[in-house]
Amino acid sequence: AAVSGRHVFVLMPTGGGKSLCYQLPAVITLGVTVVVCPLLSLMQDQVMALCTGRPGGCGVPATYLSSQQSKGEALGVLRELNKAQPTCKLL
Repeated sequence: AAVSGRHVFVLMPTGGGKSLCYQLPAVITLGVTVVVCPLLSLMQDQVMALCTGRPGGCGVPATYLSSQQSKGEALGVLRELNKAQPTCKLL
């Protein structure tokens, strides 16, 4: 459904493959994919893995917004997202 351009809500247990449900469509389609994650540490770990290409990652430009970021960091993310063609694939 996501690859065909439809909006998708995925609710699955731990280890169910949720990451693949949004990472693959984000890589092969245009635009920015927005992911809502309630766990700050998971969000940070996944962004780090995607960006660095460490095992499990693939060098995909990703970033996040959270209450733990400084105002400057958050503004930097928002500036990137406001570009006509953001380089970020996953938020």
